[in-house]
Amino acid sequence: MKGSRITLLYLFFGIVSVLLIGFVLYFSLSTVMMNEAIAKAEVNVNQSGKYLEVYIDRLKTTSDILAKNEDVVDLFSDKSESTKDHYMNRISHLIDNTLISDNTLNSIIIISKDGNVFSNEENLDMSMSEDMMKEDWYVQAIHNDMPTLTSARMQKFSMDKDLWVISLSQEIVDENENNLGVVVLDVPYTSFENFLMELQVGEDGFAFILNDLDEVVFHQDTSFYEDEAKQQELIQLKNSNSGNQLNSGRLINHYSIEGTDWTLVAISSVDTLTVIKRQILETILLGSGLIFMGVLITSVILRRLTSEIQQQEMDIHHYEMNALYSQINPHFLYNTLDTIVWMAEFNQSEDVIKTTKSLAQFFRLSLNQGKELTSIKTEIEHVKQYLYIQKQRYQEKLNYSFDIDESLLNYQVPKIILQPIVENSIYHGIKNLDTEGHIEISIQQDVKDILIKISDDGVGFDKGEESITELPKSQKTKLGGIGLKNVHKRIHLYCGDGYGATIESTINVGTIVTLRVCKKEKSDDKST
Repeated sequence: MKGSRITLLYLFFGIVSVLLIGFVLYFSLSTVMMNEAIAKAEVNVNQSGKYLEVYIDRLKTTSDILAKNEDVVDLFSDKSESTKDHYMNRISHLIDNTLISDNTLNSIIIISKDGNVFSNEENLDMSMSEDMMKEDWYVQAIHNDMPTLTSARMQKFSMDKDLWVISLSQEIVDENENNLGVVVLDVPYTSFENFLMELQVGEDGFAFILNDLDEVVFHQDTSFYEDEAKQQELIQLKNSNSGNQLNSGRLINHYSIEGTDWTLVAISSVDTLTVIKRQILETILLGSGLIFMGVLITSVILRRLTSEIQQQEMDIHHYEMNALYSQINPHFLYNTLDTIVWMAEFNQSEDVIKTTKSLAQFFRLSLNQGKELTSIKTEIEHVKQYLYIQKQRYQEKLNYSFDIDESLLNYQVPKIILQPIVENSIYHGIKNLDTEGHIEISIQQDVKDILIKISDDGVGFDKGEESITELPKSQKTKLGGIGLKNVHKRIHLYCGDGYGATIESTINVGTIVTLRVCKKEKSDDKST
């Protein structure tokens, strides 16, 4: 009898223990998987947004080239009939060649201020006059370089998606900035739709785009373009905080598409997570029902599962740390390849060769044969390749210089500590200037340490001098804080306390990032 009581008591506490452990494991795994689902949803929407940015940036480059073409400007400036045929033929060839180089374009329309039209379309339904400044659509095209969704330029909006286009306009001006005309590029709506149909949002998820006027630019369901009540639902979702979980168990993420007034919103369903959570719960209940078969066996299995989960987390952490060393901004890579393509199309073979070699050297130095440390000499060469490539894109807008103490060239430092800082200087400082910008990289000896300063005369921000770890989260995002924080952490781990990154910035003056690095034993520079 006493033995039975002990057995029942043992089974009772065994069942309670299993249930307790099971539910703790259930909620722990649910939290981990939910965080993973949130991170995955954010990556998906950011990736789709960046693809759209690259494509729109390419369209803007095309329209800019057409608007600044010498033949177009000369024809629209010169009223002489004797040269008109010559220019018209060259402009027609320009349009044909541009359409061949980009098969996603639906049409190209070049219109002069006095109503002359050049286009691959034979029957244009557009309001024309001898003074195009009297036409509202023409004036709007001059003052708006944002992509615009329309079904027909001068007709009532149709609900037939086959007629929809995304239009992008660019003003044509003479050397005195006087208006000469306008370039209009039309891209089929389906080209943009294809980008977003690949966005992984789950079985019950969906994505949409609204502009700054809260007008629908994209939604798979065309009823949202007409139904005002449905449009209000989309506006409420747009105004919700990114990363929140909706009541329906779905996640919401936003992405502001650079170069447009569009906001991409993705509502992701967590279908897989729901199934896994249900399976975990069923497993826990089943395990409790079979507790009489042996609590000890169950305990062993739970320990084994816990050990495997911990090992997986360690493997994931190790993989993420290694991935930090080989990260290359996809936006930078896409822009570089686009630059090479345009050079090739304009027969700039020498520039194509130089830029391609520079890109290959940049990748080789980034990998560094898998080593985590490199010499200052190699690090300088790595950032020089990066700056050369960016110079091809930004031309005279970007200038840079170096001030290096050559006695420090063979000292070792963690690899890839200059390029992320220079990238921030370009994209968050100089790119936003209306004038030319300059970056200076200085590497000097400071008593027993090495002091590296990356200075730019960009737009700056409203902070004085602070450590990167002390900046608020919003400011880190503005400065590309993930890259800066990564550089700071690696220097700190390599050198210890007192080493890392600090930032000094003033609005409309510029930013200085200072890296304090310890002097380690000299290397023979075999890292390259």
